[in-house]
Amino acid sequence: MSFPVNRLALRITVFFAHIGSLITRHRVSIQVVTGTIVLVLGFWGWMIQRPPANFSGVLDNIFRTLQLITLQFPNDIRESPSLLLQIARLAVPLVAILAFTGNAARYDEFTERFKTAATPQEERRYLFALAMFRQPTLLDRTLAKTLDGEIRIQDAPFMVSAVMSNVYGRELGWRFVKTNWEVLDQRFPKQGLRRMCGGITGLCKPELERDVRQFFDSRKIDLGGKTLDQYLEQLRIGVSFGERYTRSLTEYLQGRY
Repeated sequence: MSFPVNRLALRITVFFAHIGSLITRHRVSIQVVTGTIVLVLGFWGWMIQRPPANFSGVLDNIFRTLQLITLQFPNDIRESPSLLLQIARLAVPLVAILAFTGNAARYDEFTERFKTAATPQEERRYLFALAMFRQPTLLDRTLAKTLDGEIRIQDAPFMVSAVMSNVYGRELGWRFVKTNWEVLDQRFPKQGLRRMCGGITGLCKPELERDVRQFFDSRKIDLGGKTLDQYLEQLRIGVSFGERYTRSLTEYLQGRY
């Protein structure tokens, strides 16, 4: 009785292994097809939910579909935001991508757009994009702006935190915090200092974690309540995850991509 069961289990295993092999070999085509299906179904859903009365209504549904796949969800699906508002929503992920792949010329362009923004939303979009670049020299310029007054006091702590959360700028951001701690402590309000220190949760390397703990212990820094303890706990979780899974994930991805 066990022989047929074992043979069936073997056939099922071979079947799914074959499916996995096909997916691996044709993953690009599969991604294109599934992406297209998602777009079509999303657009179809909006056309059913909100039947367009004219071409403007069709454009409205197209932009709603794009917003969904870029995680820029409309606040209320019953509303009908203006076309310009929907384009602005799409600009958020696009600006982040352009910053991540950008160079010094684009950094200068985004800095100018931040300074001359027509709306607070546009200003913050380009401001926080300055922490998303990968080149250390550009991130150095962003950090310098938090001290020279180019970035307002209420925004500066968030910018320092964002650089520390950038995998290409975490060492740079942490070194900036250590070097300028006295200045930052005097310059930022207590709430701002807590926000800035939230960036230490992105320093997910064992050597950085040790340095962070030594720094805060030696200076007896108090961020109020259990704030620092919570940050350090989140950092420990991140480091532990990396220690446990980095090697296996790297081998898995290298074997398939």
